[in-house]
Amino acid sequence: MVGQMMGVWFMSIALGNLIAGQVAGLFATLPLMQLFGAVAATAIAAGAILGLLRKPVRSLMGGVH
Repeated sequence: MVGQMMGVWFMSIALGNLIAGQVAGLFATLPLMQLFGAVAATAIAAGAILGLLRKPVRSLMGGVH
């Protein structure tokens, strides 16, 4: 189980680096207003998804807060 969690951890780092590379590639093609708007929209969407998942995750925690 520990090995699998380490694999998930390293996979998340790799995915983050991939996304960062994709965003960095947009610096040359998009105007700054659109680029920062896309970054802000992504952050807002991620926050909304986490907000929606709050109750299901809390119920899975089994009373641990």
